[in-house]
Amino acid sequence: YTFPTNMKIRFECDALTDQNTVYIDQIYINATTAQGDEYYQNNTYSQVGTYQYFIWASDGSGNTKRSATKTFTMSGNPPPNAPSSPSPSNNSQNVAVSADLKWTGGDLDPNDNVTYDVYFGSSNPPQKISDNQTALKYDPGTLGYSTLYYWRIVAWDSSNQSTEGSLWHFTTAKKTGGGGGGSSGGGDDTPPEEPENVKPIADAGASYQGYVNTEVLFNGSNSADTDGTITNWFWEFGDTTNGTGVTVSHAYSQVGIYNVTLTVTDDDGEDNSTTTQCIIVQPNRPPSLPIITGPINGTVNVTYSFSVVSTDEDNDTLQYIFKWGDQTSMVNTSAFLPSNSSFIASHQWTVPGQYNITATVSDGNTTTSSTFIIAIDAEANAAESPGFEVLFVLCAFAIALLLWKKRKY
Repeated sequence: YTFPTNMKIRFECDALTDQNTVYIDQIYINATTAQGDEYYQNNTYSQVGTYQYFIWASDGSGNTKRSATKTFTMSGNPPPNAPSSPSPSNNSQNVAVSADLKWTGGDLDPNDNVTYDVYFGSSNPPQKISDNQTALKYDPGTLGYSTLYYWRIVAWDSSNQSTEGSLWHFTTAKKTGGGGGGSSGGGDDTPPEEPENVKPIADAGASYQGYVNTEVLFNGSNSADTDGTITNWFWEFGDTTNGTGVTVSHAYSQVGIYNVTLTVTDDDGEDNSTTTQCIIVQPNRPPSLPIITGPINGTVNVTYSFSVVSTDEDNDTLQYIFKWGDQTSMVNTSAFLPSNSSFIASHQWTVPGQYNITATVSDGNTTTSSTFIIAIDAEANAAESPGFEVLFVLCAFAIALLLWKKRKY
């Protein structure tokens, strides 16, 4: 989301079903762990930049949950809203020749003054016929019968930023004969002239999104020809490749924003083109296999520490979970930490045996796991006390030493 600076931001969220009432404890901005008593709901941000945030919730039983990390952007001044909701509606037919052009606009920043340029005409692209107007309406005068018109609105704000609306089109109604009757006539019964061939209307659909090396389906089925039929759909995908058909699939090999052009041709050989965009991003990649470090042998009732670390190609924050393999419900869970940060946890076992320790790492979308084996032995037996035989030998040696000294003297 993008907002202008000094605008108050309100955060809202939904909690999954819980037997207890769920409270939204905190909303943390630009933090990786829940700390302190910062509460940012309905706050005002004056500094331009992109902010990370997550929500910390708890229920009446003391259980807590952390949401995934999201972002929003504070910009110095966002551009005006894209003009929308055209009247006459896009691709409408039999429009009255007295129709006015109407649309909706505005700006996310209520302090911005928005003006509009109007482009209108029977050729594509249409020419500008009005500029710098504040009204959301334009009167083009009396239109021609059976005519295809194109129009577009460009919105401007007081910071000279602009947003161009979509290219819209409509066709006016045919001219009909006049009334009147009787032998002497009294009406205009001249049939309307046959209009010249009208160019087809190319419609490539809204902008598209997809992932690298994954097919995107392009749909030109909303293209139309008001006085005939379309015989060919030719697509240029913006990466030096092309295809034909009403609908076509195409996969891009690199991240980027591609201009996709559709050219349609009608049964009289007339053609027309339109361009849309396709945004290709890298799909989420899972964290690397976590590396566990710690002792491989131990004894019962002794606490041992283990560390785990993983990296994420998308630089997502990571959360670690230790399970100790001893059929207990105890687990150790970290907060979401920066990629390549270690997490240390400790545990002790009460029964001898071999245990599989599992460490799972999550980036909020995908998980990977590793295991680590430790052998736990029983406690070592205490050393046995010296026996009677040893004491007897020591006493005999002491007596012999005393007798030897008496003889000497």
